[in-house]
Amino acid sequence: MNDLPNWLGDLPTWITTAAIGIAALQYRSERRRRSAEEDRESKAQASRLCAWVAHDKTSEGGYGKRGIVIANTSGSTFHDVTIEAQIHKNKPVSVLNLVMLPPGHYYAEHQGDVAAYQWAFPDPIEPSGSQLRPYMKSSDYLVKRIDFRDALGQQWRTDERFVLSSP
Repeated sequence: MNDLPNWLGDLPTWITTAAIGIAALQYRSERRRRSAEEDRESKAQASRLCAWVAHDKTSEGGYGKRGIVIANTSGSTFHDVTIEAQIHKNKPVSVLNLVMLPPGHYYAEHQGDVAAYQWAFPDPIEPSGSQLRPYMKSSDYLVKRIDFRDALGQQWRTDERFVLSSP
């Protein structure tokens, strides 16, 4: 029974130690949650960039020129955008490089392999403008890969199935 006063004297020390341990666990848990939330937010912006191959039906001859529709619906700019597109299975992959891509929808016409520049400058797509039809039933015309940096400088890559990754 003599040890009871000593033990009672140590009780506040044990309670303080337990409280510090619980606070440390909560801090680690909150840091993990915040980190996961930041990853989710940065991926949410990056997932708002996509591109697909289309042809312009308003061109002469019905099927007209082929090109890439680029959609940035993030509300922020993307930088150092490189789009690799297969315009036809019998042609090599064509690469479109953009220093900066503002928000919006754009159409970059493929000018062919013999032109000085394979791609025309991307033009904004007007709602009542050209009639662009995406290639949806053929794997001969598709975007193979997109590499880009988001507004925060993080590097991203999508493959032909638009699976987003951070290389």
